[in-house]
Amino acid sequence: IFVDPYVLENLRQPNGEIIESFDNRALIKTMEELGYKHQGYTVGYDTMSQIRWLSVLNLKDKSEDQLLKEMDYQTRRNIKKTYEMGVKVKTLPIEETNTFFELFKMAEEKHGFKFREEPYFVEMQKTYEDHAMLKLAYIDLQD
Repeated sequence: IFVDPYVLENLRQPNGEIIESFDNRALIKTMEELGYKHQGYTVGYDTMSQIRWLSVLNLKDKSEDQLLKEMDYQTRRNIKKTYEMGVKVKTLPIEETNTFFELFKMAEEKHGFKFREEPYFVEMQKTYEDHAMLKLAYIDLQD
């Protein structure tokens, strides 16, 4: 049986500097006592494990201006450019999962990774309903 628990190892600044580390030795010891073997930490994309790096931005009690000020200069610049270009974002209905997946396949090819097939994305939307959504950024050339 393969088990891949979501356990925090480190909290980091955007530049990679560790803010806080967590001692998970007791958890690893317990899992080993139960017969599991720690396989090390994966890198890249693997359909059998969770992603190892997760970027989280705390939105609580922050205005849009505060959030932008806390972002990296390049990120702020890119956001400003999307407004100038008229980029819009919409939520795709489950019937349009193929639209998302075709673009996702292009990203896989460009960046050299393989994740999941289209049925995975359909099932996630069915399973999690309103808690899972596919977003599409686009420019309406008719505007």
